[in-house]
Amino acid sequence: MLRSILVAMGDQPEDAAALEYAYVIARAYEAILFGHLVIDISGAGDKGLALLKEGDFHVDARQMLEDRGHELLDRFEQQCRQKDIVSETEVVAGGGFGC
Repeated sequence: MLRSILVAMGDQPEDAAALEYAYVIARAYEAILFGHLVIDISGAGDKGLALLKEGDFHVDARQMLEDRGHELLDRFEQQCRQKDIVSETEVVAGGGFGC
């Protein structure tokens, strides 16, 4: 039996489809749905990545990315409440330095 489900949050159609599927599974198993968002602060382009590596990532750009992430998670929490699904969220900021 599933007790918790982790869902990566995003803006793409695939993300929305995965989330809809997660809602169905969470309801069926009465599971907690965890919305997880990783903010790739290297997404600001080569200059952003260079600044990140130097430890001086521009605060406004990072704040903009974090604000967008919180909008996604706020919408996720609202949808979970409407569907009577228990949810938790987390935002993590990091760089895409590869594996």
